[in-house]
Amino acid sequence: MGGGISINNETATFKDVTASLLGGSTVINGYYSTKNHGIPDIKLSYKINDFNLKQTFETFNTIQKIAPISKFITGTFSSGMELDGKLDKNMNPVLNSLTGGGEALVIRGQLDNSFKPFVELLKVVNIPQLQNMDLSNLKAKIGFKNGRVNLAPMDYQVKDTKMNVEGSHGFDNTMDYVIHMTVPKDKIGGEMKSIIDEQMKKLAAIGVKYDENAPIKFDVLMKGSIENPKISTNLKEVMKTFGNDLKNQAIDKGKEVVKDKVQEGLGKVLPGLVKPNSNQNNTPNAGNPNSSAPNTTPTSADSVPKPAPPKSNPKEDVKNAVKGLFKPK
Repeated sequence: MGGGISINNETATFKDVTASLLGGSTVINGYYSTKNHGIPDIKLSYKINDFNLKQTFETFNTIQKIAPISKFITGTFSSGMELDGKLDKNMNPVLNSLTGGGEALVIRGQLDNSFKPFVELLKVVNIPQLQNMDLSNLKAKIGFKNGRVNLAPMDYQVKDTKMNVEGSHGFDNTMDYVIHMTVPKDKIGGEMKSIIDEQMKKLAAIGVKYDENAPIKFDVLMKGSIENPKISTNLKEVMKTFGNDLKNQAIDKGKEVVKDKVQEGLGKVLPGLVKPNSNQNNTPNAGNPNSSAPNTTPTSADSVPKPAPPKSNPKEDVKNAVKGLFKPK
């Protein structure tokens, strides 16, 4: 053990106190004060390097509340945390008084399949590759206040399945987490696969095209408690919205095709009133005073009177043009 501890004015101050334990090492700074008699105050910052996860869970009751998942991870971790709060008469932290936060890095870690929230998760999503997850190099940023531990959005990937996890759990072990998942369609099984296949069949039946290889994005909601988790997904809502979006895109595309055809037909019968969809000026040498303009002087052939063309009925011409667009071939 190294560093220094000084006591003054009912306060013990820790200065770079080092220790080797639980298979790793730690450095602690901060203070412990008994000025508030009967309810001591603490303010600590510490750095942990290569601690055994399960041994840490068994040794520190604070870790049991801040990171209950550590009981189910075989491996080691490093962490840097700051916290302040109060101690009870038995020198245990008053959990609801704790505030602080920091980061934790799982150096090497394997999640046991006995962790109840993930046991229930696998039943719902039925993605076999999530079993026995390797958590090595997983980094988490947390903060705790008012009896809850808040996890900042955290990315994690198992092969071609991507997850973004965020939410919180309480020191009373209640949970409120969301896992945003991106999963290849062929990796999903069970009831979720049936939901996806049903929607795809509906789209195919009405001729709506979609990318069969596109991954499926949905959310998993983890609520209840760590001992009694409640797992659900929003997959049905996602697939319904996905289908409606594709159908609307197809309808919009069809409208544009009809609009272009009508515009084209009207342009043929009323060229003076309906302009083609182009900004190009088709007049040769327009706006160029130095160009050699074509000879517009009437020739003898031009001067011969020609019979006037028959009068056209614009309304009938438009009607016939529109009818022609939908005339079967």
